[in-house]
Amino acid sequence: MISPSANWKREVGIVLMVSAVNGALMAVMSKLMLANQEVQQKLPQESRDLMSDYWSGTIWIGAWSLLGVALFLLSRKPPPSEWDQRQGPRLVDR
Repeated sequence: MISPSANWKREVGIVLMVSAVNGALMAVMSKLMLANQEVQQKLPQESRDLMSDYWSGTIWIGAWSLLGVALFLLSRKPPPSEWDQRQGPRLVDR
């Protein structure tokens, strides 16, 4: 279950950022594994071509990480100096 109010943005942002880091690590490990000549010889020719598209993976991982960072930053509260002390955490009109 997702947390109430604005906490869901923070939690989903954290999940997306961690998932993007995990995806980046998996991409690096795949690249290192496929650089080995023994592994490439065991793969069929059709599979070798499918595992060389790194631009789409980079774009997807970048998009998910940017979305995660955006949600995480949107969930942040304003600094206490901008709060109205009488009414709680509301922005002070300037």
